Amino acid sequence: MSHDRTRVEIPEIDSAAKELDRLSRRVDALRGQMSQSPPIPAPGSDEVSVAVAENVNASGESFDTAARVGAERLRVLAAAVQTGGRNYAIADDLEPR
Repeated sequence: MSHDRTRVEIPEIDSAAKELDRLSRRVDALRGQMSQSPPIPAPGSDEVSVAVAENVNASGESFDTAARVGAERLRVLAAAVQTGGRNYAIADDLEPR
């Protein structure tokens, strides 16, 4: 289907949505692998060693949270791309020519 300036290719939209969904699953898989890693222990009992280990572990938790949110946003985007493309195609078919 085409307009004067816009062209919607449903197979390409579906492919893009599937790729976004695949990326979200990959992020989740990597998060799963990383979650199996134990926390980094402090190499010593001194204040600096303990603080560095705590900082590294907090960074890992922060990254996991950001990756979880990112994967969810990819899934939402995939659904929006697919639904938006289909809705556009339906609306285009309904417009008088």
